[in-house]
Formats: sequence, C-alpha cells, structure tokens
Amino acid sequence: EKPHKCTFEGCCKAYTRLENLKTHLRSHTGEKPYTCEYPGCAKAFSN
Repeated sequence: EKPHKCTFEGCCKAYTRLENLKTHLRSHTGEKPYTCEYPGCAKAFSN
C-alpha cells in the first residue's frame, strides 16, 4: 500500500514514505532548496 499520494492534477504518483512524496512534489513546484557550495557556483537542486 502506498498511502502518500500526489494531489497535483493529472499525476498518479504514490509513495510508501512521506519524505519521498515531498521530494516528488518539488518536481511540480520547481522548488530547489539545495544549493551548490562551490565558490562562485549558483546552481540549485531539488534533491
């Protein structure tokens, strides 16, 4: 059973772990909370 379901319209993804759903939701929102720490680098990542 995968109780954690994505609520975005048209998306049928579901996960056993809430953390996995939270990571997936960033693919819809565009959130990129992780930034590169290399000096002068401005890249950011979602996971």
